[in-house]
Amino acid sequence: MLTAGATIKQVAKACKISANTVAVVRTREAEVLKESKKHLKGLIATASMMAVEQMIEKLENDEIPAGVLPIATGILIDKHRQYEGEPTQVIEVKKSLSLDEIRAELATLKDEKVVEAEVSDIES
Repeated sequence: MLTAGATIKQVAKACKISANTVAVVRTREAEVLKESKKHLKGLIATASMMAVEQMIEKLENDEIPAGVLPIATGILIDKHRQYEGEPTQVIEVKKSLSLDEIRAELATLKDEKVVEAEVSDIES
């Protein structure tokens, strides 16, 4: 179950054993789990390649409905980015400022000293 990606809590609940027991087994069998995951990753890569090849074939034969194509393409791009280690989503963080915070920032800008500088080109 650990090899398939189940959490310690899920395995403990399903097998009716303590989470500590599962954690000990996971630690003791780390190498076996690592090899199993490596094998599973290879199988998934093969299945993905076959699915993409079928999708290309269906696309060439106009067998993919127009409504499905954007969804399938989006999923394919997302999974490719994930495979390449790129982010699959961007989380935008927006900060709201109060009127008092804006006034304080404007006040600090007014207090800044203005420095005049002369700029000239330097020949190399």
